[in-house]
Amino acid sequence: MLLRIAAKEFRYLLFSPMMIVCFAIFFLLPFFAMISDNVQIGAGGNVMVDAPYAILTTLMIMSVFSVFAAPSFTG
Repeated sequence: MLLRIAAKEFRYLLFSPMMIVCFAIFFLLPFFAMISDNVQIGAGGNVMVDAPYAILTTLMIMSVFSVFAAPSFTG
């Protein structure tokens, strides 16, 4: 019984527009920041995109987005 309820909730969240928008933000923004020089998240200048500092700043900025996205799933 519990498995059927969990499966229904998972299908509902998976195909909701909110999930698609959150997926786009959390996947495409760091993806384009890594492959393009025009999109920068956090570190810039002479810092390489795979440097620990650049990865840390990208994770910190994306965590700010998650603070606003997480309550929308529970609401």
